[in-house]
Amino acid sequence: VVAEWGAALNSLAGIHAQRSFPNEAGQPHPRCEFIIDPATAGITRDEVIRQLWEGEPRIAVAASGEHGIYLNPMTLSDEEANTVAERLNIILKRA
Repeated sequence: VVAEWGAALNSLAGIHAQRSFPNEAGQPHPRCEFIIDPATAGITRDEVIRQLWEGEPRIAVAASGEHGIYLNPMTLSDEEANTVAERLNIILKRA
């Protein structure tokens, strides 16, 4: 899932995605970290987080640094992981 999210996000202007681990607790579970260049992407990290949280279904993500977001697939079903990817694609392409 992490590789699929990364590939999809890297195809968008102003987005750089990479595999990131360990997590905050030091566990070796991979997650996807993506950095948004707001000038190129046309949207800020905080706006992406807001739209994910306020949308349906609500999606919670973790902020990373000044412009980054962590996506953690650890407890998601394949369908839920696809929903995250679809929502991000809509939000980032609309920007």
